[in-house]
Amino acid sequence: YPDYQQIIPHQFQTQIVLDREDFQKAIKTASLFSKNNLYDVSISVEPEQNLLSMKAMDANKGENITYCSAQIQGSSNTTITLNFRYLLDGLNAFSKEQVVLQMIDANNPCLLTEKENQLYQYLIMPIRQ
Repeated sequence: YPDYQQIIPHQFQTQIVLDREDFQKAIKTASLFSKNNLYDVSISVEPEQNLLSMKAMDANKGENITYCSAQIQGSSNTTITLNFRYLLDGLNAFSKEQVVLQMIDANNPCLLTEKENQLYQYLIMPIRQ
């Protein structure tokens, strides 16, 4: 097997703890407004309000912003655009109530794990727009 540990970041600027089901619902709601064939959802971290906002916009469908409460460590107001289908695939693999989303910035991969069991790691690359 190749050395996969090289591609997994080990230091992050922001760590977000979320309720898995609330996060899934927010992503699914925002995804209804994403561009066809791009499946993009922009996720913004708002540490002052302890919120994560999911935004999707399409010229024909309109725009949607959905919020999800979160426990945020780190002070950066980061916005990252991800493929919502990949994000939901990762969330569906988890069974625990809380998940942890860790990120560096909009140009680097983010890591999704369960809060209580971090043996399973799901790496997601951002979409550059």
